[in-house]
Amino acid sequence: YEMQTYLPRIRDYVQRGGSFVMIGGDRSFAEGRYAGTAIEEILPVSLGAPGIIKGSYRPEVSETLARHPIVALGPDPALTKQTWRALPAVRGANLARSVKEGAQVLLEHPRARLSNGAPLPILVVGEAGRGRVAALMTDASWRWRFAADDSNVGSDEYELFWDRTVRWLTRDPLLEPARISTDRERYGVTADIAVSGRLRDERYRPMKNTRVALHFDPAVDEEPA
Repeated sequence: YEMQTYLPRIRDYVQRGGSFVMIGGDRSFAEGRYAGTAIEEILPVSLGAPGIIKGSYRPEVSETLARHPIVALGPDPALTKQTWRALPAVRGANLARSVKEGAQVLLEHPRARLSNGAPLPILVVGEAGRGRVAALMTDASWRWRFAADDSNVGSDEYELFWDRTVRWLTRDPLLEPARISTDRERYGVTADIAVSGRLRDERYRPMKNTRVALHFDPAVDEEPA
């Protein structure tokens, strides 16, 4: 696509706080000659020699990350895994050499393996500088939407998956592991403040018996000019 000139600018944009997702296909990842470019610097996977695995498969949810909002298609990990097993199969997957340190593998190939024996990653997310990135190693997620007529699941899950992906990449506060909220936006001087929150670890698992310190700094009116 003659993108070489723009790749360093895309990298810099992401590292300053932007978002980036690469979707698989015959012009993506190593197949698109992105190995060794500025784009590989921000991807959550390291690229090796070009290659695509053919054949159909159903991606499997990583055992420890089934609560991550991008793949959590059910109210609990068990139903999430059941939903992913029921989705229409996809075809093809781009190869990667390895998963970068700190990145999270959300979806895995059920059979293919990396050179170290780990499952071939299908969906990997991570951070690059102040930005967030995702690598979907297949271009066939559309099958979840258009093959849904012959299945009980697919259409709604496809829309939810991409909605959550975009929101996570852009740091939607509602999808952060830990968040806090109040019952109102504004309070009077003597009003009581009701505070609620949710605390989860980086794998979105609820944290129990954890001490939380809440600091309140009252607003100070500015002196009139």
